[in-house]
Amino acid sequence: MKYWNYKYVVTLFLIGTISQSLFAQVSNRLNFNDHDLFLNGGNIAWVNFASDIGPGQTNLNAFEEIFREVNLNGGNTMRLWLHTNGTVTPAWNGSEVSGPGEGAIEDLTAILDLAHNYDIGLMLCLWSFDMLQNGLSATQMDRNKGILTNSARLQTYIDNALIPMVDSLKGHPAINAWEIFNEPEGMSNEFGWLANKVDMSDIQWFINRTAGAIKRTDPEAKVTNGSWNIRASTDIFTSSSINKNYYSDEELISAGGDEDGTLDYYTVHYYKHFPTQQSPFHNDASHWELDKPIVVAEFYLGDGRGDGKPDEIHGVPWQDLYEELYERGYAGSLGWQWYDWYEDRTDIDGVDGTLSWPRMLDNMQRLSQKYSSDILFTYPGIRINFNTTRDEIEEGQETTIQWSVRGAEIVTLNGEAVAEEDERMVSPMDTTVYTIAATDTAGNTDSASVTIYVLDPDQINRAFQQPARASSVESEADGVNNSSANDPAFAVDGDFNTRWSSAWDDDEWIYVDLGETHDIHTVELDWEAAFAEKYTIDISFDGQNWEPVFTEEDGNGGADSVGFESPHATKFVRMHGITRATTFGFSLYEIEVRGLISNTQAPELAIVHPASGKTVEVGSSVDVLAEASDANGEIEYVSFFFDGDSLTTLNEVPYQFTIEDIQAGDFELYAKAADNEGIVVQSEPVMITGSDDFTRIRYEAEDANLTGAITIASSVSGASNDAYVNMEDSGTITWTGMGWPEAEEYQLSIGYYLPFDPKDQILSVNGEEIATITFNAPTEQWLTFDTTFTHPGGIDEFSIGHSWGYMYFDYVEISGEGVSVANENEAQIPQKLHLSQNYPNPFNPTTYISYELPLTGLVELKIYNVLGQEVATLINQQQKAGRHQAIFDAYRHSSGIYMYRLKSASGIQTKKMTLIK
Repeated sequence: MKYWNYKYVVTLFLIGTISQSLFAQVSNRLNFNDHDLFLNGGNIAWVNFASDIGPGQTNLNAFEEIFREVNLNGGNTMRLWLHTNGTVTPAWNGSEVSGPGEGAIEDLTAILDLAHNYDIGLMLCLWSFDMLQNGLSATQMDRNKGILTNSARLQTYIDNALIPMVDSLKGHPAINAWEIFNEPEGMSNEFGWLANKVDMSDIQWFINRTAGAIKRTDPEAKVTNGSWNIRASTDIFTSSSINKNYYSDEELISAGGDEDGTLDYYTVHYYKHFPTQQSPFHNDASHWELDKPIVVAEFYLGDGRGDGKPDEIHGVPWQDLYEELYERGYAGSLGWQWYDWYEDRTDIDGVDGTLSWPRMLDNMQRLSQKYSSDILFTYPGIRINFNTTRDEIEEGQETTIQWSVRGAEIVTLNGEAVAEEDERMVSPMDTTVYTIAATDTAGNTDSASVTIYVLDPDQINRAFQQPARASSVESEADGVNNSSANDPAFAVDGDFNTRWSSAWDDDEWIYVDLGETHDIHTVELDWEAAFAEKYTIDISFDGQNWEPVFTEEDGNGGADSVGFESPHATKFVRMHGITRATTFGFSLYEIEVRGLISNTQAPELAIVHPASGKTVEVGSSVDVLAEASDANGEIEYVSFFFDGDSLTTLNEVPYQFTIEDIQAGDFELYAKAADNEGIVVQSEPVMITGSDDFTRIRYEAEDANLTGAITIASSVSGASNDAYVNMEDSGTITWTGMGWPEAEEYQLSIGYYLPFDPKDQILSVNGEEIATITFNAPTEQWLTFDTTFTHPGGIDEFSIGHSWGYMYFDYVEISGEGVSVANENEAQIPQKLHLSQNYPNPFNPTTYISYELPLTGLVELKIYNVLGQEVATLINQQQKAGRHQAIFDAYRHSSGIYMYRLKSASGIQTKKMTLIK
């Protein structure tokens, strides 16, 4: 079944057969929906990497935001990545492709519909070199390499995924072209930067076979391919035998044998680490002697790496980049951008995307104004988008209505003339229908309406889009491909097409945080097929201590409405599934809670220091800080409990104290707070471990073995020893000869710095990948990533390997209980007492103090202020000879200069440090 039958859909990108000798006469415009266009736009390229279509939830709001802004600035085209690395789509059955992926066609349809509404064409990129990227599972790597090299496996992709997608979507007016690969050269033996590679002949074969399948399925479809550099798309470079046009008709047909499997235009990328001889900004399109139009589909408009000049590309100012490509005869200009950086587009002090996005919009706008006949196009007919952020409110509440209209001359909202695109905050007293009416120049009309229902306050769903937490989610262990599709947030999103599902066990729960205390009278449960035979409805002020207020002994699924004779005051509501009615778990489409905001609000309480999971040496101390507040009253007291025993009760802020002399073992720390109305709440617990056999060693990044594009640097202050390493687009950081024996668990801390945007990198132990981790923002400051891991046989080698790259590393710190690392603590006994300068220095609020002991004995490490008053004791215990380290957390101390003094059997040493807040 086809979804579109638009009379105005015509052959896309009509390109005539042009003689190879007439390169200068190749068209520099692409025919799209009966308009000869210069492609003016950018890259999405993803909202959720490799996950925008298929199982899960597509963020259509993000796509609409992007399309709206591009349209307002005169853009006409964007590039979207689809399968990317094959982890979410297509669907697999062993090593063969079994389908496009659950929901993939539907999700892509919704995205294309939005693009169409904003006059945006999409270049749909199927795969990226990421399909052979480090960090993929061995199974996924085998699958991806299989379809790149095995004819039978490729055919399963073509037959079961590609053809169904193209056939279902053909004729959609927002499809600009199908792009086979993003930078496939990256996974090639000839050019590649990945560890896993195939030959360029495999890539050519894949392109030929898939392009032919697309064109036979949809004769109107156009196909392209995104080359990382013009060197792989032209025959003019003779400096290397590998440089040639791998994507000419002759090359592709020779590789795959499919006469239909050719490209309709070339897509190339350019980044300024390449020389100007390869630059489209310094050479005309005709210079490359190609027989088809060329679109430049990736380049930064804000990249200072390499030459420190983020405002230009080898002398061409960023303001002129799009026009430069237009004037040089190219067929399109798409600056590079992905959605993570789109979020930060106002941070014009950054590099890359944080500069690139606003500059792209500026270029799009100026180009469309100067060359409007080659840039702007419209679809015939009126198109209206009209929605609201919430369609149920109580009297006095507000909600936002949003609209955009295309193809109309006159637009009204309930009879009032309004702009084609706008939003308005409304607060109706009664249920109200809002109608957008539109009229075009020919007098044709269309309209769309939304209804805002004004309900009695006690009929409002208080659980709507509130934070939800569950004991578990249905996962692969339960036979489900994607556990993210069963997130507890789906039970409070107002969408009855999504659901939360638990693991296939009894005794599972889901609760919702209402945000403030309510007097609830009704809880509604909308069950999916997996329902509860026995369950309770529980309430809580703190999410820790629960009181059951309803029990169902004989549930039958469907829709349950649980009403209470008298309202219950609560902030948290939980469905506790006790016994399953099916072999599956518990599954809810929605949980809804109705009631009034209470006049009496429960206090808020949290322990903000230390973080849970902290391990300390036996005999040391831990500073504790809690925060408590009450919206309509006063906090009477805050009590602290450690290992079940009451330690102290405080009656005024700050609610802080010190736990002295931590003993060996695992301990639970929590607090309780009471307000003047007698409501008592308990904080989430914090776990602290005391160890008398605890080793912590820090390994500096600059001392590691570095390979690839990784260099030692010192330009960013704050790193330990004033040095760190800069990982760019390849390589590993490896520490060897570590000598850690096997431990029950290792604690890992990594000091890192993000110049821009979160990045994934790969951790390996003894040459074996153990995890791909994400180093998160904020950017432009030194941060610490903390986790735990196990590894049989101990640790002799630890490495951080490139996945995304482009970030800095300061150190790796490994800690473990019950282990002794000979090469650090025994084999290298210092010859004399040494107290190192703390790092970082200045610091805020944490710093590390390292010292070396030539003799075993009693060690005392204390902190003093400038008046000589003791402010903290970090160490006061027996320690072995060797290297040691202590941490000073000054979160509760004021800015200033402090002294730290080390006293041992070998003498006394003192140094200064500076705290800046």
